[in-house]
Amino acid sequence: EVFFGDKRIGQVRSVNSTDSTILSGLLEINKDFKLFSNMDLFLLNSSGRNTRIDLRIDPTRPRELLNPVTSVISIAARLTAE
Repeated sequence: EVFFGDKRIGQVRSVNSTDSTILSGLLEINKDFKLFSNMDLFLLNSSGRNTRIDLRIDPTRPRELLNPVTSVISIAARLTAE
């Protein structure tokens, strides 16, 4: 699931794993949630709970409204063992 604070704003579907460190899938965000260029996605992996993605705002970067129809959002996550 994808969250902005405590609000659920989306989900990840069709998740595939090629090995223990590479995951891919489709990120779906609710239509009524506006995306801006200064937002970052954080993968939070916790034992005992489902993995979740948090969306957070970086106030130090310029803010532009993204068009969800034409925008491509790249996500890279590094999974490491603790």
